[in-house]
Amino acid sequence: MLWLLKRGMFKARESTELEQQLRYELANIRIAFAKEDAKSARKAFFKKRRPVFQGR
Repeated sequence: MLWLLKRGMFKARESTELEQQLRYELANIRIAFAKEDAKSARKAFFKKRRPVFQGR
């Protein structure tokens, strides 16, 4: 998900509108939290075990 961070940084250089940038970041956060790895991490946290990331 490094690509989301990089994309956000490039987008921030293009825009000076804070509200627009925050909307963009919120969209990226939603994408990141919908990923299978994020779901696995949340389950692992509540079961008090280490997450197993598969790059999805």
